[in-house]
Amino acid sequence: MPWTDETTNLSLSISRLQTIQARSEIFDSYGQKCNHRFLLNYGFAVEQNVETDGFCPNEVPLEVTLSEADILFERKLDFWCREDSPQIKRVRVCVSNNENTKILFSMIRVSVADEKDLESIISSSDISGYANTSGLGAATLRNNSALHMALAYRTCRDIRFPISMRNEKGMLLHLLYVVRLALSNYPTTMAQDRESLSDEISLPQFSNRRHAIIQVLGEKEVLHYFEDFALSALQLIDITDDDHFGAALKSLEGVKHFQILRYCADSIGSLRRREQKRSRMDR
Repeated sequence: MPWTDETTNLSLSISRLQTIQARSEIFDSYGQKCNHRFLLNYGFAVEQNVETDGFCPNEVPLEVTLSEADILFERKLDFWCREDSPQIKRVRVCVSNNENTKILFSMIRVSVADEKDLESIISSSDISGYANTSGLGAATLRNNSALHMALAYRTCRDIRFPISMRNEKGMLLHLLYVVRLALSNYPTTMAQDRESLSDEISLPQFSNRRHAIIQVLGEKEVLHYFEDFALSALQLIDITDDDHFGAALKSLEGVKHFQILRYCADSIGSLRRREQKRSRMDR
């Protein structure tokens, strides 16, 4: 049933596409939305806000910023704040390896980067084409770190793959810090919220207070997922022996969320292989 805009009487109408029997019940879909959107727009929250494929669209906002105490602060700031964007960046994430999750990891990789990491970001760009068309020359561009970085990556949101083992470990540690800081700002825990929701006398169905707790509980579930993500990956990232790494990865199967397993196998696994190859070449 399509929605149409009735400009004459300033209203919306729903048109039927097939015959509807008298006294039939009509359903309308609110679509796939986070509970904060349901609560803000419609005044309710869905207790089991899960799609048929198991995906939960609930989100939580996380903030990433640069430390002014960082000796690389000015260099990072040129890259961080492009087009007058704010120093503090906020991104809404859910339990998914979607675009926003990739952006979150990208920004944290830049925030924890050391000088070697920054040079790696800068040197990853193929600047020969730009050098030829701009007339500046490759050497000039390489010496201009801010411009070179802009050519390598448009913004701090574009570091979609691990830079180094050290940087990725720093990213995971900082992710853990950001998540736990966000959790500490709630006056109640996830367990306390679930216990409250089990009492339908104190929190009756469809009450405003119940809907508010459902929405906040959804945020905490996302935060605990990312806490588990960081902790699980940190257990593996320092393992150097291939057999031990494989065994540790296998021990997570059936226990951890599949996105956590995928990150550990693909991202950390490929980073290990890359650094092992580099180590052999340096010998």
